[in-house]
Amino acid sequence: IGVLTIFVSKRINPMAWKKLLNRAEFEELAAQEKKVEDSLSQLDDSYFIFSNFSFELFHIDHLVISENGFFVLGRVPFTEDLNVKNNTLFAGDNSLETLTARVWRVCHLVNIIINKGFDGLDIMPVPVLVVPDAYKVAMKEFNGIAITTVSDLNNLLNKKLKFKINKEHAEGFAVYLKQRYM
Repeated sequence: IGVLTIFVSKRINPMAWKKLLNRAEFEELAAQEKKVEDSLSQLDDSYFIFSNFSFELFHIDHLVISENGFFVLGRVPFTEDLNVKNNTLFAGDNSLETLTARVWRVCHLVNIIINKGFDGLDIMPVPVLVVPDAYKVAMKEFNGIAITTVSDLNNLLNKKLKFKINKEHAEGFAVYLKQRYM
């Protein structure tokens, strides 16, 4: 029971474990998270922003809902340059496979819930990896995942996608998330 409790609590709140076990890494990650939140706070009121919450046992760094699209944001915790080895994204020598897989899983889960709850509406969220501003990103995309820096994040979120999402659908899903998961 103890192992299961630790596993679930680590999945639900990974930052708490960093705070207990590695204070310096926690403070660096918290500073990066604050920069992303500050950038997102500059968006207008038509954007619904959900940060650091659990969605069906998946921890979500940030979910942005707007008429421009739904965006699942994952923060890259490393400052090394991004590169691809054997079709896997790395930051320096650190594999980002777990992060990219989690971001895609959350996108698919959100799509399934939207499809079930909104009479077959098919909206696939855009997965986005946000890297620290410490370096310029040479890659803008990896396997369908957009890659951006914190300073360019709002430009990416303001771009019009190929399809426009109905305002009522965006607001309805935001209200659903707030009532069910907040």
